[in-house]
Amino acid sequence: MRKQIKYYSTDKVYSIKDDIIKSYPKAICVFLFVVSSLLLIIAALMFIGSFKINTSVEKISYGINGRSDYTVYLKDNNYYETKFLNSGMQYVASLIETINTNFNYEVHASGELGLDYNYKIVGTLKVFDKENVGKILYTKSYDLTESKTGTINSNNLVINTDVNLDYGLYNEYVGSYLSEYGLLAEAEMEVALILDVNGNVDNTDHKIAEGKVMTITIPLSEQTIDITINNSSISDSNHIFDTTKYTITNTAVFIGSVCVLIFTLYLLVLSTNLTKKYISDNIYNITLNKILKEYDRIIVNGNVTIDESKFSNKVYVDSFEELVDASQAFNEPILFYNAIPGEKCFFIIVKGDTLYKKRLTKAFLEKKLMAKEKGSKDLTEEIKKPKK
Repeated sequence: MRKQIKYYSTDKVYSIKDDIIKSYPKAICVFLFVVSSLLLIIAALMFIGSFKINTSVEKISYGINGRSDYTVYLKDNNYYETKFLNSGMQYVASLIETINTNFNYEVHASGELGLDYNYKIVGTLKVFDKENVGKILYTKSYDLTESKTGTINSNNLVINTDVNLDYGLYNEYVGSYLSEYGLLAEAEMEVALILDVNGNVDNTDHKIAEGKVMTITIPLSEQTIDITINNSSISDSNHIFDTTKYTITNTAVFIGSVCVLIFTLYLLVLSTNLTKKYISDNIYNITLNKILKEYDRIIVNGNVTIDESKFSNKVYVDSFEELVDASQAFNEPILFYNAIPGEKCFFIIVKGDTLYKKRLTKAFLEKKLMAKEKGSKDLTEEIKKPKK
């Protein structure tokens, strides 16, 4: 319920309403902030409720299978009935014509992958000092095949490549090196598949293979040799990435949450601007609030109708300090009338047929603020506490 009080001044009749919207802008700001906070929570709940989160993690998994092997092809001879010998035997070096090394590498995925690959077979000739085991005297690399590059979008990648190694050529080269320098050394040819494979899903790169994948070591400068497959088979599994899917299950609720969020942001901006206008940056409100706070013990809100024309004596005090002195001298309260909220108010003391009045206006305070020089007295000098 709102009360209405009429105040008859010399220039105007003020109808003063106990209206929270006009009288308490700070309360409005707080109210808007609380409402905005509640709406923000509602918008968040609506937003979350409009989504379905797939808690099962999806994986693009893949498996790797690799196998390396070799076949030894023989020169014409009077002892072996076949032209080649399979892997796993001991071989007479002087009977070897070529050695066919074979590498098979496969990637099989649970879903389609964008696969970029590059591979080649490289041979590395190494000569070791026999007296200092492991010390390399000489090394030389050969590209035994050309580099092959490709891109596929598939669940599967199969690389099957081989090379025929002229064993006699490399064996003779090492023999010449050792003979020329009179060395006692050991030598070998390491044949390796150099492979680089990248998997791509939704622009997510994942390195599947890089560098030497499989190697075969072939001894040189020996009468009999035992060829070693360093990793005859590979079996591994991994995955490209994990993902959690979010699906909009209720479009209407989702749109509603966005609308509520926009409205909430509008209210927050509005409350911020009101706070700045009526509380922080308003010299009138700052001054008035300071008066009401410091002298709340002697100031009461007017609750009667006052007509200045009925008072034979009217005293317009120059400062609020004088009004406080009068209040203490007469033991009378100061009546406060908020004539125009945010613009003008009156402070009144009634003593018999005499009316003591102090008017506070926004226009006067702002004008004084503009004219005030640095280092001058306080703007709110009117509200100084009375001298004891």
